[in-house]
Amino acid sequence: MINNLPIGPNKYRLALVQYSDDIHVEFQLDDFRGKNPMLNHVKKTFSFRGGSLRTGNAIQKIHKTIFKALRRDRHQVLIIITSGVSQDDVEGPATLMREDGVKIIALGMLSASEQELKSMATHPFSYHFDTLKDLQKFSSNILSVIESAVAIYENLVISTATPPSTTYAHSMPIKVADCSDDLIADVVFVVDEAVPPTNSEYIVSFLQNTTTSLDVQKSCIRIGLVTYSNEPRVLSQLNTETEIKDLIFKIKSFSPREGEAKLGAALNFTREIIFTESAGSRRKEGVEQIATLITHRPSEDSVTEASSLLLQKGVTVFAISIEGANITQLGGVVSYPPNRNIIKVDHFSNLADKSKIFEKKLFKHIHMYFAEAERTEEFRSACEKMKADVMFLVDSSGSIRHQDFEKMKKFMQELVDKCSVGLDEVQFGVVQFSSTNKEEFQLNSSKDYIINAIGNMAQMQQNTYTGKALQFVSDYFKPAKRARPSVNKILILLTDGEAHDNVREPASALRKEGVIIYSIGITGANVTQLVEISGTPNNMFYLKDYDVLKYIEKDIMFRICSPYKLDECKRINRLDLVFVIDSSSSIGETNYILMSNFIIGIVNKSDVGKEHVQFGAVKYSNNPEIMFKLNTYSKRSDIIKFIQDNTLLKGDTYTAKALQLSKSLLTKENGSRIHQGVPQVLMVITDGESHDRAILDSTSNELRKKGTIIYAIGIKDANREELEIMAGSKDYWFYMPSFEGLEDITTNLSNQLCIDSRPECDIEAELVILADSRSIPDKELKGVKDFVINLLKSIINKDNILVGMAQFSNTLQEVFQLGSYQNLPELYSKITNMSLITGGSTLIGRALREVKTFFKTSKQRVARSVNQKLLIFTDGKSDDEFPQAAKNLRDEGVEIHAIAVGNVTDSKLLQITNSPSRKYKVDHYSDLKTLVNHVNKEICKETTEAITELRNIVVNRPSHLNTDFLDAIWNLVKNVTDIENRNTVLLLFSDGLDDNIIALGQKSEELRIQGLDGLITVALEGAKYIDQLQHIEFGKGFGYNTQLSIDTENVAMRLFQYMGTTGFEGHPGYPGDDGDPGPRGTSGIQGKQGDIGECGIRGQKGEDGADGVDGIHGEEGNTGPKGPPGDLGPKGFQGDN
Repeated sequence: MINNLPIGPNKYRLALVQYSDDIHVEFQLDDFRGKNPMLNHVKKTFSFRGGSLRTGNAIQKIHKTIFKALRRDRHQVLIIITSGVSQDDVEGPATLMREDGVKIIALGMLSASEQELKSMATHPFSYHFDTLKDLQKFSSNILSVIESAVAIYENLVISTATPPSTTYAHSMPIKVADCSDDLIADVVFVVDEAVPPTNSEYIVSFLQNTTTSLDVQKSCIRIGLVTYSNEPRVLSQLNTETEIKDLIFKIKSFSPREGEAKLGAALNFTREIIFTESAGSRRKEGVEQIATLITHRPSEDSVTEASSLLLQKGVTVFAISIEGANITQLGGVVSYPPNRNIIKVDHFSNLADKSKIFEKKLFKHIHMYFAEAERTEEFRSACEKMKADVMFLVDSSGSIRHQDFEKMKKFMQELVDKCSVGLDEVQFGVVQFSSTNKEEFQLNSSKDYIINAIGNMAQMQQNTYTGKALQFVSDYFKPAKRARPSVNKILILLTDGEAHDNVREPASALRKEGVIIYSIGITGANVTQLVEISGTPNNMFYLKDYDVLKYIEKDIMFRICSPYKLDECKRINRLDLVFVIDSSSSIGETNYILMSNFIIGIVNKSDVGKEHVQFGAVKYSNNPEIMFKLNTYSKRSDIIKFIQDNTLLKGDTYTAKALQLSKSLLTKENGSRIHQGVPQVLMVITDGESHDRAILDSTSNELRKKGTIIYAIGIKDANREELEIMAGSKDYWFYMPSFEGLEDITTNLSNQLCIDSRPECDIEAELVILADSRSIPDKELKGVKDFVINLLKSIINKDNILVGMAQFSNTLQEVFQLGSYQNLPELYSKITNMSLITGGSTLIGRALREVKTFFKTSKQRVARSVNQKLLIFTDGKSDDEFPQAAKNLRDEGVEIHAIAVGNVTDSKLLQITNSPSRKYKVDHYSDLKTLVNHVNKEICKETTEAITELRNIVVNRPSHLNTDFLDAIWNLVKNVTDIENRNTVLLLFSDGLDDNIIALGQKSEELRIQGLDGLITVALEGAKYIDQLQHIEFGKGFGYNTQLSIDTENVAMRLFQYMGTTGFEGHPGYPGDDGDPGPRGTSGIQGKQGDIGECGIRGQKGEDGADGVDGIHGEEGNTGPKGPPGDLGPKGFQGDN
């Protein structure tokens, strides 16, 4: 709780008291001025004291000792935490304390009495928790609970409160049926008032325009208004002006006032005074809280803590930055991400033009808020069913401050806490890295252990070697480190610096093994390296500071719980698949059940039906027999039931004979759709050697020559050479040492089948394939050819698509012209025999200009429903300019698709395609096969589909061009169009106005303000008063004074030009290089002396030093004093005679 409160002499002051028989004061309100000393005291001194539970006595003594002599200008709050029933009366002492103005919050757990908690607490602030963990979760909400408690006065009646949610989503907001678009919010404008009088008029106009577009009333949108300079002041609280006329009057009373820009003080004031229940805030009812800052200059006081507290209170913060406002400073104030929540205005005079943009952002945000609960429920449901192995790779280098390292740990703990952790659910592991790598724990720990282990992590504080760490962590996604073979593999990298080693190769190797990498970089991280690690900007997060980690938590959670990779095929869509099942004696009843479950798993991952995936089955031993044909069952449940009821034949293994019988199932009379271009697949599952191997090769070859794909799955005693004979390629056979291993290949096999399945492609098109010969290595050419052939097999249905091919370097060279082949085998042969041209430069622009001659049909192809499409293989590196050439080709009606391999800049591909959905990237040429379905889906989109739908429209009753009609059309458009991210133009074909011209003009202007980007009319034959139609038009650019009619020459081209006047917002660019260092700033004001830190940990004993050098001989000393007589010596020997 201490960690979640703003501690300081002029903020919150805390005392801590223990009680049992009597009270024991741990520290008084004025003992500590900062948070750290309090925490140190709790960690080192706070201990269990024992005794009986006398809560009433404790309240009485705290009242006399702690709250007796307090200043009355400070709020007084007592938080009681108890785990049992008191042995004395609590109600009397608590009542006396409340009568003295002290607010009591009662928290109980275990055997505490809920009735007793209510009798102590200021109504309704009593809470009971079943476990200590629930109490810990509640502590993060303690600030908002205290603020709600101090806002209550004795004469105020409120509804019974419930404990704030301890989950990661707010509860469903209350909706009121009579609010416009069901929009409900509390919106407060915080406006810098130190502006010249002329500029204040622009602010007033902006506020009027914005508020009048909102449904301002007590039960819908409430508006508050705060102005500031040296100090903040209230123009309107959320509950004072709840009608638009009163609010407009208040807005008009806005007047400039000179002074310093104390934005930090204004933010604190807004949080403490305006976003409170007494001032009209409906936060407790689940209503969205929004603050919008309007400023033209940098703040002259600190905004960091003030903005953090406002955001912690659940307020979404926008900012409108005018002229000299500090964008960097505002970026630290507004909600994440800042680039979406700051609107930049060059001059005050342009403020009115930005009102529509702000309204769009505001409307969209409120809509998203109200949809949050439904999305959260779906999200939680998805997470409950999720299986994944997730490894955290945590930068532990010396550049990370201790408090920031703690924030990283908290981020990881909260992610873990929100997942269902277990052997059949999500598993987590953690590796730290710096100059070396350190395993914290592997993928087999319980949730409690993980959270505690993360909390105990110690920082390594060396250098940043990310590449080495990526290589090290790769082992943790293997079974030896307890990773599971058939679940999603996810790596979450947290780093704040630039790697000292190469990251591209080890990251690419991980991704190639199927690991999805999310790289999170904070402050000093290298964005280019982050993208190299993740492989795509979509999986990279760059944050301005560690506090923003909490704002991406849901996004990371959603990605963990998303069961598929971004470009992964999700369902087997369109196949004719026949299972050829070994039913010999060697299988055994138990293993036959495992085999049946494996087959059922494949069926469950398929869209079963006559237009989608059809299944047939043959089982065999000495002789094969048909279980069911492709056209026998069209329901998944029927197929599964048959397989479950199936019994073992027993006998020997004659696989070739079974393949021969399966040929009869791949015929039209037995349900095969080979004549429609549907892929034909056999899946052989066997556990032994074939007794008729002599004819196995010829039988398999005959099937494959007819285009049948054969998957060979061998178990236990199966012969691997026979598996490859049947499959014809190493990509199509699998071997497992046991039947239990079948489960491990289900996911990979399903993904491969998904790639083989082909959605129906009904378009008529001319497709030219253009290869940048300089960007394709010779050794990878075969892989490119195989991809092209597989793609063509998936989209060509009889003669619906004509294909041509060319390659280029400094010149364009034809491989073959459109349709210059007699049949498909000849087409595939021409592609196979192509060789790359060598030498020269790379001129993409020239190639795009010259390739136009390949397309046969005229520009008016739309009338004949023929699509023209270009598929280019390139790395985007060109020795000439190509964006204009690409645009000219697109303007001619050619739809361009671009494929790149390796580290290619997205922006280059976008300059070619002008559409993110038509650019495709993979890391390696071997991954091209994963793109077949994706490219198929985009190429097979019918560009004239809308025209076909228009032709089928039937007018069954008259309509009238009046204000109601425009309202109805606009409401429809808003519901089906992303009006914030897409330009929206209304095209009206009319025989004349059916309402007052002034009323229609006003309605047209109203729609423009609400976000419509253009309204263009076309007069029908026989229309009256054609010139009046122009009065409701806008968005035509320089054609504003020209009225179109249905018989205008080239009317379609003219309309296209008009609607092309307003361009679509481009894609965000990549961060540029760092700029030069700015001039040195002035010295800051000397801060207050910090609190005395804790004593450091005693260092380890040092190693023994080396022996010293021998000293020199000293001088000879003086003769010593005469010694005492010696001892009597032994008797001598007897002398000679």
